[in-house]
Amino acid sequence: LDTLDASDNKLKAYGVVPIAMEARGHEALISLNLSKNSISSPAGVSLGGLLAKNTTLESLDISWNNLTGDDGRALLSALAHQNTTLKSFLGSWNMFSPNDVA
Repeated sequence: LDTLDASDNKLKAYGVVPIAMEARGHEALISLNLSKNSISSPAGVSLGGLLAKNTTLESLDISWNNLTGDDGRALLSALAHQNTTLKSFLGSWNMFSPNDVA
């Protein structure tokens, strides 16, 4: 499995956290689409952990969810300091702002 498109499935946080936990060590996953799933905390922190540990993911779409400032900070911290493989990140239409993640 190199691509997982779970978009528009109403997974919410309780559905996304296990996906993020499993994908941390998945060595073939290249693309993950979790857009339009009503994702909120603590899923963003789990996704930050995914970005910090996964060494193959190149594309992540978490647009159109309910992620907040804490989620945004976890995600962008992992992107800035730990992840070296991600080439495409879509995080628009969430509830964090540039001030939240600064």
